[in-house]
Amino acid sequence: MEKLERIKETMKSRGITKRELCKRLSISETNFTKWQTGKTSYIRHLPEIAQILGYTVEYLTTGKETPAEIWYRKYLRASERDRKIIDLILD
Repeated sequence: MEKLERIKETMKSRGITKRELCKRLSISETNFTKWQTGKTSYIRHLPEIAQILGYTVEYLTTGKETPAEIWYRKYLRASERDRKIIDLILD
């Protein structure tokens, strides 16, 4: 799977639309389309895209995650209440 396909797949799984991602990146939807067609590069935005989607840059580029990254992603998706409980246990 290519990087852009992985980004689109993770956007779908997180319920984030192209419009929402573009807004959070402060770019136009036209730029996103240019990424898809290869007319412009999105590489400089990868760290921010990864943060928005709750994944690592490595996952978005290679599809590989370490167990720690999987755990952290699940932690980020947990409710605030559950994160507080986890934090108490880990402290």
